[in-house]
Amino acid sequence: GLLFLAQPFTENFGKRLTKSPKIYFSDTGLVCHLLGLRSATELARSPFSGPIFENHVACEIAKAQQHHGRRRELYFLRDKAGVEVDFAVPMGARRLALVEAKTTRTVLPRMGDPMRLFMRAAKGYQCQGWIVHPGPDLPGFSGAGEGVHACSADSIATKVLGFQA
Repeated sequence: GLLFLAQPFTENFGKRLTKSPKIYFSDTGLVCHLLGLRSATELARSPFSGPIFENHVACEIAKAQQHHGRRRELYFLRDKAGVEVDFAVPMGARRLALVEAKTTRTVLPRMGDPMRLFMRAAKGYQCQGWIVHPGPDLPGFSGAGEGVHACSADSIATKVLGFQA
């Protein structure tokens, strides 16, 4: 139970996708302890802050799915050229939430480019892109560009996954 996998989402995205899974820890506190990170300041300065935040977002998605009686469905997208979307989360009948975890508090439109690339390739799927960041939610914020929204890590369950609080 300490680790879980995110498999590649390969359906209808062509044959040029990477097929090896990504591994996540179920407890980001344990990860920080193993890396010797003892404070939020140390974590912020660490070269591992981005991957640890991505791991945290993976845990939040998995936890929300489980809490709401759903099975854990957590995938990712990466093509042979290295273009990647951190998470592809099935939302029901041919719908996907594409999620990028970014440690920045400044969300820029170019951060959504990989999601928009995969959205165009997702034949038969209705996709919505999300950039998840550590900062607070900004009402009416649209700085992520066309087809992509931004939200804080605290609101993944309600905004990205559509679960009621």
